[in-house]
Formats: sequence, C-alpha cells, structure tokens
Amino acid sequence: MTVSDRRPRPLPVPNPVTRRRFVRQTRRQIFLPLLLGLGLLAALVVGLWQAEVGNAEVWAHIATLALGLPALALLTALLTLLAALVYAVTVVLRGLPPYTRQAQDAVMRLEQQIKTGSDLTVKPVITLKSYFAMIESLFGLGSKRAGK
Repeated sequence: MTVSDRRPRPLPVPNPVTRRRFVRQTRRQIFLPLLLGLGLLAALVVGLWQAEVGNAEVWAHIATLALGLPALALLTALLTLLAALVYAVTVVLRGLPPYTRQAQDAVMRLEQQIKTGSDLTVKPVITLKSYFAMIESLFGLGSKRAGK
C-alpha cells in the first residue's frame, strides 16, 4: 500500500432524523428564549418611551449602567476568585514552615553525604599525586621540568 493509495475516507452523512431533531432543539432552547427576552426588553423600552418616562439624559444614564453591569459582574467574580486564592495561600503558608525546615535539613544531609562521597573517590588520586610531587621535589626532578 503506497501513500497515494491512502485517501481520506469521506465523513459519514448525518442521520436526517437526528439532524432535524438537533435543529429543532437548537431553535427551541437557544434562539426562542433569546428572541423572547429581546422582545420583552424592546416592549419594555417602547412602553416606557410611550409613557414619556424620563428624558434623553435619564436614558443615557440607564444605557451607561446597562453597559457597565457585565464588566461589574466579571470584576466581582474575579475579586471573589482573588480573595479565595489569598485565603488558600494563607492556609498553605501556615502549615509550610515545619515542612520547609524538614526539607532544608534533608538537603543539608544530602549535601554532606555527596561531599563525603566525592572526597572518598578523589582521595587516592590526590594522595598518589602528592607522593609523586614529594619524590620529584626530593630528587630535584621538578627543576628539570621547569627548565624545559
């Protein structure tokens, strides 16, 4: 089978019965309540306008409030979330100091073990090199190297 033989399979055709049911459900549960709400709001505005409630300045204030309410609701939700996070951090920080001390002690023990282990692995090499340096300095071999 070559790459050219691999053609994408066509998507299956939607079932017409379920498709009609979906469209009907979408209209009934989304668009109908939205249109009814907009119609009621428009009827309320027209009714208040016909009753000559307020003037242009009052309606401008009402429109400004209507524009600001979604932002106010969003910012209130964000403020509530921030307050909850501050409370959670406070609770965590109350219990944190003993655990951080334990972690610090464990790291210090680990550091000491690593230093001890690394000193043990290097000690034979350092000892051997120090003996060779001592022999070279006793027999004057170091001065010949320096003269090269």
